[in-house]
Amino acid sequence: MNRIAPTAFAAFLLAACPAPGQTSVNFSATINYTDNAPTGFSRWDGIANGSVAPFGSATMRGTITQGVNLNVGIQPSGTATVTYEFWFNRLDGFTLTGQFVPASTQTAVQFTIASGAGVYAGATGTATLNMGPPYAVIGSGTGSITVSGTTTNLTFGSFSGDGDALLVAGDSFTGTGTAGSLGNVSSSFQYGYNESTINSSVLTENNEATGTLSFNANDAINFYFEFSGQPAPNTPVTITGGTGAYAGASGSLTLNITGGSMSAPTVTFTGNINVPAAGSPIITSVKTVFQTVYANNVPTGLSANSWLQINGTNLVPAGTPAAGAIWSTAPSFAMNELPTVLGPITVNVSGPNAYIYFYCSAATDPACPQDQINVLTQPGAVALAPALADRANNVDPQRYAQVTVTNGTGNTSAPFLVPAQVVTPSFLLFDTAGHVIATHSDNSLLGPSNLYPGSSTPAKPGEPIVVYGVGFGLPTSGVTTGSATQSGTLPQIPECWIGTTQTPVTAAVLVSPGLYALGMNVPQNAPSGDNLIACLYNPNSPPTHGSAGVPTQAGNLIAVQ
Repeated sequence: MNRIAPTAFAAFLLAACPAPGQTSVNFSATINYTDNAPTGFSRWDGIANGSVAPFGSATMRGTITQGVNLNVGIQPSGTATVTYEFWFNRLDGFTLTGQFVPASTQTAVQFTIASGAGVYAGATGTATLNMGPPYAVIGSGTGSITVSGTTTNLTFGSFSGDGDALLVAGDSFTGTGTAGSLGNVSSSFQYGYNESTINSSVLTENNEATGTLSFNANDAINFYFEFSGQPAPNTPVTITGGTGAYAGASGSLTLNITGGSMSAPTVTFTGNINVPAAGSPIITSVKTVFQTVYANNVPTGLSANSWLQINGTNLVPAGTPAAGAIWSTAPSFAMNELPTVLGPITVNVSGPNAYIYFYCSAATDPACPQDQINVLTQPGAVALAPALADRANNVDPQRYAQVTVTNGTGNTSAPFLVPAQVVTPSFLLFDTAGHVIATHSDNSLLGPSNLYPGSSTPAKPGEPIVVYGVGFGLPTSGVTTGSATQSGTLPQIPECWIGTTQTPVTAAVLVSPGLYALGMNVPQNAPSGDNLIACLYNPNSPPTHGSAGVPTQAGNLIAVQ
């Protein structure tokens, strides 16, 4: 039976109502689509610590994708595309790209240096790495890098780490047609398969499609819809922003298949496009706090009970004090309740309003280059049951959450689509270089001595420490919705490395709203100076090779002396 998710229908109804000052445009388009045929690939996403001489210790964040023939089982085959990023801290790193055919023995793979950041900005060069299996382990390698006209020979040492292999599969359509007075239009949309669909070859569960309608090289709208089996008559479609004249556009359409076949359908869209008035809120990015968007384009996304950073224009009042606004000033906070409204601001994440911690305005705060809002997602912000089931079967069904901001002027932003993940682990940081927020066993600050002179001190080899992070999902006991007090234990223990030594995690607990504490011991062989730290987390099961979980960011540092 065809069905539409309640959250999608609610978003559709809200999008149909133009806000004050918006221009509502009646829209109709007929598109002749062609099915590009179902495709699939296996994506390995991992992290490992090692060394790149003469530059020193590095964390490798890697992605390997390999095609899957969905008509002949689901085993990957053929040439794999590799993206390896080597980070020496959170600012400085470079990216290698290459291709190879995975083998049962270690393979020498040729790479090209595709990009760099920080002191390696504009880097070029080549490298040969002896890879796996498993492919998180790089046995050795050599190469050269050129930055600002200076060429340096490289030696890659052994890297130790792990990763998680997921199957990503789905279908896509492209087409052309007409849109009344707007003239010719081109369009595409795509959707991912869930675990049951891949195994049965039948679309049995809700599928989430994203697409675009392009009117020229500059002007386009983005859209989203859900369906099961095939789109039902009058399937609701939500407009999720756009480009050019349609930047920040919202509104709602209905989708009907009016002819053709399932492999070449004729589709009609009808409804309204709401073009925002000047000063309307527009979201430009959403991420878990302290996360980085990598060149390998692995989505970071959001998860339940996780801290988000939302950036954009006109998200908050231009007269916001330079110090910003913080949730401790909300009346509900005095009653031990997390605020879903702070000043005039509300943030919605796929149905429930998020808890607003802080916001600042680019108009009044030089440290806030774009309007910014920091929120904690509610426990029900992500549909965990299907997501956990898909993840447990090593499938990424490409699900989404919708984020909107209402800025107190009566205007609500267009929905901003963010990949919905089970977990989005990320360490909290003291500084931009990447020193993680951590404490000694006596709760004093752990960091370089010059980080907070007189207050922070490095760790010692063998010392028990506590490292703090977010995005680890929900504890085994769950959390009380709205309560400013949270506690509990993670359902599984993360897998962590300090340097190249795997470091057992002795405790993984929720200590306050969305904040997790990981207890571990610094390895006895940790050298003096900055040591890289990396973790993976899988809430479904203890870490095993090939299903170790979601990696933290690369380039995180622990000071040791």
